[in-house]
Amino acid sequence: AQTGIDFSLPTEIHREVAVRGQSKHQFAYGNTPDPEVANVAETRVHKTTPVGIFPDGDTPQAISDLSGNIYEWTSTIYRRFPYKMDDDRERIDKLEERAVMRGGSWFHSIEEAKATKRLRNLPYYPNNNVGFRLCIRP
Repeated sequence: AQTGIDFSLPTEIHREVAVRGQSKHQFAYGNTPDPEVANVAETRVHKTTPVGIFPDGDTPQAISDLSGNIYEWTSTIYRRFPYKMDDDRERIDKLEERAVMRGGSWFHSIEEAKATKRLRNLPYYPNNNVGFRLCIRP
């Protein structure tokens, strides 16, 4: 409200598009699992890191930490695939339902950081490997 900018969590689809890009790669930085460019279990940092510590893991558009570091909440309520626009999954007022988390974390293997990997949990689930990223709505 103070900035006048409309922020929100990304939808599951918005986040996947940001990670995969036009080339539809499996990780933010490409197709090959590489724990040297992401904060995942194999990196052995064992905690979250400030954004940008792994610049070689950025997307071609210079978005940092979309693979690894923390699982990020989306505004999408968990439903099985295939994705259907009319199945009520984009209603963010359903706090009693499990929401989708994406991105992998420092606690999980590099394979969990794939662009297509999804977890679900209740939106009030606290953990030191879960967080969020805000997007500016157009």
